[in-house]
Amino acid sequence: MIGVVILAAGASRRMGTQKLHLPIWGKPVLQHVIDAAIASAPEEIVVVTSDATGLNRAVSLPPQVRVIENRDSESGQASSP
Repeated sequence: MIGVVILAAGASRRMGTQKLHLPIWGKPVLQHVIDAAIASAPEEIVVVTSDATGLNRAVSLPPQVRVIENRDSESGQASSP
């Protein structure tokens, strides 16, 4: 089984705004990452985020993408489930 985990729980503090939601070529950066993951045809795709609601508003998630919300993302990457 091959799976993809996309770590998207960063706060983008230095940027001042959520950089994964910024548009590049008409769609959010994170959407490009998700689309590339889907194109690789893994058996599972998991997106770890600190804000599941914001993620769902920013990108289009097909049914095979599972979202996990890391409510302790301020503690750093090691806190991702």
